Amino acid sequence: MDRRQIGMRLAFDVLGVPFKLDTFNHRLAVQKVVYLAQAAGIHLGYDFHWYLRGPYSPDLTRDVFAVDAEAGEGTNEWARWQFDDQSKARLEELSSIVRPRGNPRSPADLERLASVHYVISRQGVSPDDHTRLAERVRALGKRYDQKVVSAAVNELSQCGLLKDVVGRDRSR
Repeated sequence: MDRRQIGMRLAFDVLGVPFKLDTFNHRLAVQKVVYLAQAAGIHLGYDFHWYLRGPYSPDLTRDVFAVDAEAGEGTNEWARWQFDDQSKARLEELSSIVRPRGNPRSPADLERLASVHYVISRQGVSPDDHTRLAERVRALGKRYDQKVVSAAVNELSQCGLLKDVVGRDRSR
């Protein structure tokens, strides 16, 4: 297991989110959790681009299956490692959005949050312009109306995920 794989797998443990790959929805959730962890400032080393279901990393796909295969052999190499205190604190903050009230978020909700964040951070759409943001997200194939996009922006802001994107703290 390399450092990137260890960090990725360890993030799931710190977040308290199940690391499952047995269904499409579980694999979708893995992609979005890692995207959001990186958006939160956890440097895991994955590049994401836009795909049908939002931000996607082919390297992450390869790594999750490699890690899953090693775990199937009884290896949990990541358990010997830990994040620094600052990264742990950031992941704990992120857990409020990926595991609200202690329950894992639905893959569809994670997809919505990651997709809206991606458009804000990668396409330079202001998080304050909910109309343009909804239009841009729809142009990428997402059927999110302005109300849904506004709710996503509010959640992302409250968790601090838009702080670095817009250069100022938008949390309330």
